[in-house]
Amino acid sequence: MRMKREQKGVVDFFYQMSTVCKLWRAVMAMYPKYWTKITIFVDQDPTPLADIEEWLHNSQNLPITVRVGRRDSFEVDAEEGRRTRAVVDILKPHICRCTEIIFQVIHGSSLPTVSFDLQDISSILTELHLECQHDDGAPAIEAPTHGHGELRGITSRPKPNAITLHGHTILDVLKYDRKMFNENSGNIKFKNFDASNYHEEDIIFSLFVFLSAQLAFDSED
Repeated sequence: MRMKREQKGVVDFFYQMSTVCKLWRAVMAMYPKYWTKITIFVDQDPTPLADIEEWLHNSQNLPITVRVGRRDSFEVDAEEGRRTRAVVDILKPHICRCTEIIFQVIHGSSLPTVSFDLQDISSILTELHLECQHDDGAPAIEAPTHGHGELRGITSRPKPNAITLHGHTILDVLKYDRKMFNENSGNIKFKNFDASNYHEEDIIFSLFVFLSAQLAFDSED
């Protein structure tokens, strides 16, 4: 799954500008607005983590958009999940500032969990797209054991214009963020889900939640 060319062009422009010399970098760092559109690559030539931390710092407290993806489209990348997890750990303190969050990766297990990684999501979020090419199940590292915190769902009540959920993120939202699903069911698109990767109980429970929401939505019409 390859990031759009124009997204790469934007990040390359500002990145190259800031690497001309120390003076240019220092001058650009004084203007937070230049650092509010953040594009991160998790392919075999990943964006350095130090750069991501610097961009987030330079954006100060302004709302930001975050896009995480690849410039290539390999069928398998055993290291993608590790790279993505490192990025998510850096992003977590800034999730409350994100007005747009897009992940476009190969493996579903590389996607963040909504109930843990994105639980402090912004109430002014406009877009949430968690997409993968292949659903290979949930992350190998269970979210509650990675760092501090617990599964408690999102703390705000955003109403994005569009939501796309792939793989384990579908079950995650249906199980832990039922209210978010009910309030935004008309804007959510599901795709790339392989039921064989999950427990039957989770499938049955999530199907019940989904059907209940659809029945409630239909009754309102």
